[in-house]
Amino acid sequence: MQPTLLTYSRQDKFGYYLVGNEIKTYSKVEAIEVSNRLRKPVRWVFNEDVFLNFDWKTEPTETLEELYAQRARQIREQYDYIVVWYSGGADSHNVLQSFIKNDIFVDEIAQFHSHDGDKTWDSYLNAEVEKVAIPVTKELLNTMPGTKHRVVDLTDLVGNLYGTDSNAHDFIYMSNKVFAPNQLARTYLRERIADYQNLIKSGKRVCFVWGADKVRVHQAGDRYYVHFLDFIDAYGVGPRTQQLNRDGEFDELFYWSPDCPKLVAKQAHLVKNYLLNPPATEINSRWLSNSLEETCTQWTGRRILLQSSPTPGTEDQQMFITRDGLHRIIYPDWDPDTFTLGKPASSIFTPRDGWWLKDTNGDFQKKYLAGIVKLRQILGLPGKTPASMDYGIESMMTIANGDMSTLNVRPMYSPRYWLN
Repeated sequence: MQPTLLTYSRQDKFGYYLVGNEIKTYSKVEAIEVSNRLRKPVRWVFNEDVFLNFDWKTEPTETLEELYAQRARQIREQYDYIVVWYSGGADSHNVLQSFIKNDIFVDEIAQFHSHDGDKTWDSYLNAEVEKVAIPVTKELLNTMPGTKHRVVDLTDLVGNLYGTDSNAHDFIYMSNKVFAPNQLARTYLRERIADYQNLIKSGKRVCFVWGADKVRVHQAGDRYYVHFLDFIDAYGVGPRTQQLNRDGEFDELFYWSPDCPKLVAKQAHLVKNYLLNPPATEINSRWLSNSLEETCTQWTGRRILLQSSPTPGTEDQQMFITRDGLHRIIYPDWDPDTFTLGKPASSIFTPRDGWWLKDTNGDFQKKYLAGIVKLRQILGLPGKTPASMDYGIESMMTIANGDMSTLNVRPMYSPRYWLN
C-alpha cells in the first residue's frame, strides 16, 4: 500500500495519520510502517481545525437534551435517507431517542448479529440485540409510521471476508483499533445490501449514524481535560470506508462530530462538575468506584479525600466514574438495569467472532492469525501472540481477558482540550 500526500476530503473528519508534515494515511499500520522507514514521527489528526479553535472552558448554556436535539436535526437536514445502527446499548439508545423524542424522522433502524454462525441468540454479539434492540425497535415502530426495521446477519460476510478483495493479506491495513473479523465485515454492508445501493444509484444521500463515542474526561492536577482516541473504526468508520470515499454514502458519528463540538463540551463539563463535588453517599457505589476495573475502562476519575475528620497521614483515594455513573450523567433516559454485556476485552480475539474462530483448521482462520502476528511485529506491541489456534477460542479468551495489553492495540490521542 502506498501513502498519499496531504490532501483534504470529507472523510478526514473521521481522523487521519500524519507522518512528518506531509505524508497522510487513514491506516495506523501503514502510518507506523512509513514512520519507521523514514524515521519521522506519526500523529493522529482529528478535526483540529475546529477543536483547537473551540472554547472548551466555557460550559455551553444549552441543556444536554437541547444539544442532542440540535445534533439529530442537523443530521436529518443533511441527508435523504438516515439509518441509525441501534445495538441496544446506551450510546446508540440515546442516539435513537434524540430523534424520536424530538419528532425527527428516521428512515431506518438497523441491527446486525451472527445468529447463523453462533446457532444461538445467547452469544456475545447476539444476546443484546435479541433481548433489547429488536424488541425495543418493534415497540417504537408502532408510533413511527414509515420507518423501516432491518436486521442483518453478518455470518456470510465474515465467513467469506478473507477471500474478498485483498483481505487475506492486507486486512490489518483496514483497521486502526478493532482487527476482529466482524468489524471489517460491517464495512461491506452498504455495498452488499441492495436497498442501499438502489437508493445511492437514484441520487439519494444515504447516511449511517453511529453512536460514537463516550466523552473522555481526565484529571491533571487541579485541571480537567477532554480528548479523543483513534478508535473510530470500533464504531463503524475505518480506513477502508475512508479510502473508498464513495459518492452517495455517508457516515456520522453522533457525538464526536466537528459539526457540533458543543455537545461533547457539555457532556465533559457535566462530568467535570460531578467529579468536583460528588455526593458522599455515592462513593464506592454503582456510580463511583475506587476500582478502575469496575469502571469498564471509562478512564474517568479524580482524587477524593475519604475521611470523616482530619486525620494526619490519611491519603487520598483515586475514584472513578463507573459505566453506569457516566451513563447517568450524559444519557438521562437510560435505564441502568437494561441488559448488556458491555464491550469485549480484546479487539482482536473477541468473543463476538467466537463461532468463526473455533474453526482452527480453516484456511481463512490461519491467514487471519498470520496477519495478527504481522500486525504485532509492525506495531512493536509487548507480549506474545499465539503461534497457532490449536487450543481454541476458550484459551484465547482467557489470554485476552487476563492481559489486555498483549492482545489490544495502543491508542493515539488528540491534543488535550482543557475544561478549566
